[in-house]
Amino acid sequence: MLFAVGFIFLFTIGGLTGIVLANSGLDIALHDTYYMVAHFHYVLSMGAVFALFAGFHYWVGLSGMPRRIPDYPDAYAGWNSLSSFGSYISVVGICRFFVVVTITSSSGKNKRCAPSPWAIEQNPTTPEWMVQNPPAFHTFGELPAIKETESYVK
Repeated sequence: MLFAVGFIFLFTIGGLTGIVLANSGLDIALHDTYYMVAHFHYVLSMGAVFALFAGFHYWVGLSGMPRRIPDYPDAYAGWNSLSSFGSYISVVGICRFFVVVTITSSSGKNKRCAPSPWAIEQNPTTPEWMVQNPPAFHTFGELPAIKETESYVK
């Protein structure tokens, strides 16, 4: 029921933003802004997704199902196994994340990156390959001249 209420709320917010976007003068001004992105996500993404989740919960019968009982019906054994497997994958992913964070934070304190870890400073073809790593503020006062030495279009 919460997904259904959430759908109604989000679709209402999306509808209110849609009324504003229906004005052709404002639509042109707001077309490439976060307002349009928010409208799209409220109406289509979260509105439709919440409605689908509400229908799925109703269809599977998850609304009001008790949690800590030792004997679920046998019909749910496959879904229970799938859910358990998914939780194991989540735990492995979280452990891997913490291992990467630990290794990164403990290996070489205050160690700086190489000036160009991409190793193509010999012949850069675009400005983004000419900057140091990490890039400085206001990298280019004026656009650098780049000469094309090879044809990359075939």
